[in-house]
Parts: sequence; C-alpha cells; structure tokens
Amino acid sequence: MKEIYLKETRESVSTCTERAPQEREREAAAHLGDKLDVLVLTYNRSRFLKIQLQSLCEQTLQGFKITVLNNCSTDDTLQVIEEIKEEYPLRDIQVITNEKNLGNPGNFIRSQSIPTREYVAVFHDDDAVHPEYLERAMSVLVRDPNLVMASGGAEARYNVDEHNMGMLPNVFIHYPTADSVFYQLICGRPIFCIAIYRTDVYKKTEYHPERYGKLHDIVFAMDIGRQGEIALLQGECVRWRQHINSDSNSLNSGPFTDEILNILSYIYTQLESYTCCLGKLKRILHRALSQTLLFNFAFFLYNWAALSRFLTWEDFRESMIEEQIFTEREYKFFDRYIDKICNPMVRKKAVKYWTACATTYEFRVNGQ
Repeated sequence: MKEIYLKETRESVSTCTERAPQEREREAAAHLGDKLDVLVLTYNRSRFLKIQLQSLCEQTLQGFKITVLNNCSTDDTLQVIEEIKEEYPLRDIQVITNEKNLGNPGNFIRSQSIPTREYVAVFHDDDAVHPEYLERAMSVLVRDPNLVMASGGAEARYNVDEHNMGMLPNVFIHYPTADSVFYQLICGRPIFCIAIYRTDVYKKTEYHPERYGKLHDIVFAMDIGRQGEIALLQGECVRWRQHINSDSNSLNSGPFTDEILNILSYIYTQLESYTCCLGKLKRILHRALSQTLLFNFAFFLYNWAALSRFLTWEDFRESMIEEQIFTEREYKFFDRYIDKICNPMVRKKAVKYWTACATTYEFRVNGQ
C-alpha cells in the first residue's frame, strides 16, 4: 500500500509540475487585455465606425479598454457608439469628443495624451480587425521587452465587414532596431492603421504633418523602429477600407512635392547613418542595396502622389539630386540598369532578409 501511495503521489506531483507552466500561460493570457488601450479615431463615418467597433468587440482578447476619439462629428456617431455599448455590455467602451475639430493629424497628436496602460493600439474608424489580432499581437509583444510596436498584414477592400476572416499563421517578421528603416523598405513597411505601440514610446514619438503631410505615418513608423524592435504579424490582420471619401484617394490634400522630398531625405539620412558604420566592402554593398530600395520608393511615391501634376520625372530627379538624395552618377546608373541588375539583386536579398527575420510563435485563444 505504501509503494502504491508513493507512486500515486509522484505521479500527482509530476502532473502538477507539467500543468504549472500551462496554468501560468493561461493566467497571463487572461490578463493581456488589462495592459491595452485601444483608441479609435473618427470623424463623420458612423456607418463604417459601427463595423470597426463590432470587429473590436468580437475580439478573442478580453479586458482591454476602447476609447473612441470623436473629432467633433456632426452625424450620428454618438448614437452608434451607444448602440454598440448596448449590444456589447461587457466591453469597456468610452468616448471622448474634442472641443473643436482638430483635423486628421491633430486628432492623432491628441491621441498621444490619452492612453494610461502599458500598450496602446491606434486604429482608424473605417477598417475591420481580425478577431484574433489583438490577442496575437499582445502575446507577441509581452514576450519580448525589446519590441516597441506590432503591426500586421492588410487586405485592401471596398466593401469591408468583420465576417468570415481566415486563420492567421503563427509567423511574424522581426525587425531589429539597428537599420530598422532598411528592413521596413526591403521586407515591408508596418501597416499604420493596425499598429499597437508600447505606450511610453508612442507618447514621446512626434508626428510631423507639417513636414511630411498626410504621409507622416511613414516617418512616424520609422521613428518608432529606431527606438526598439518591431513585429509584423503575417496574414490578413485588418481589412483596410477603400472608399471615395478616404483621404488617401484625394489629391487635394497632397501629397505635395516638398513633402515627398522631405520623406525621401529623411529615409536617406537614416540609411546612411547605418551604412557609414560598416566596413568598406559591406558599406559599398549595403549602400548599393539601400539606394536601389530608395530609388524604387521614390519612383513609387512620385507616381502614387501624382506629382506629374506639378513637375516631370526629370524635374523631380533634379530636385532629388539637389537635395543630395542621389548623386548624378547614381541616378544615371539606376536609370539604365535598375531593372537589369539592381532589382533582381533586391529580390534575392529580400527573400534572404525575410527568411532570416521570420519568427514563429505559439498561439492558442485565451492561452488554452
């Protein structure tokens, strides 16, 4: 009897020991939401806002706080928020209405004074978030104190809803702090509308719409990456709404030539600050790769912003040379060989960097 009792005791202790890490993981998962503020910035998009709020209320993550930052909407935004609060009584939903309309950039700047928890998500009002995204992103963030931001993949759609989203892979791309701007260019820039930040970093990073116009988010994400590491979760983490009233589809508010040149100058400076610290051979190779990426990005921005309204590509080239973003010699080389030599090299390197930065992680809903 004594031997049987001791055997059962050892088995019981062994089982408890095996369960302990699982129990701790479930306990930690249960409190992930307590660390997160979710801000939704809105102005006169009540129909879209309802879908976004529903997608947030259907999240697997529990305990987070939702604050709608209302930029003096004149539609039925407040009524929609009340309806959502009635539909989801267990969710903590608050609304803050600005005393006056601050404009789109001003509302983002205002958002930096609001969060009180360790992490903050800053979302647009016209998208829809994958039901597992918040829990997945938070589980990745809290496991690594070096991470200051998480973002995810986006699917651009005209008719956005929160239904029938597919499963997300357990993979994220891990961008190191050193040369973060380079990694954002070669592996993919973080999606601004699905970003979750460490709050202390978010609050001290400055928005600069006066320099970069409505594309200030490009530089903002790069400034965040200079202060810590970034995780870019793979899969359709957000459905990014396209519609005729979207600021992205209006040329009246830019981007304008000086804003694009300021963005390119910023990126060039950041790339150079890393490249100059390398040995001679690595410096030559890395600069060739970096400048190719920058040239491609410049060409993309010129076309996306429809800068041909203001100046020809040749004139824009002269402006980039005047700003010392490219030398005359570099431009002539890229103009002649970028598709034959440079871009094939970039594609090969992109696969290499992406593979090296791809990180798998374990995930179960609510830590189960």
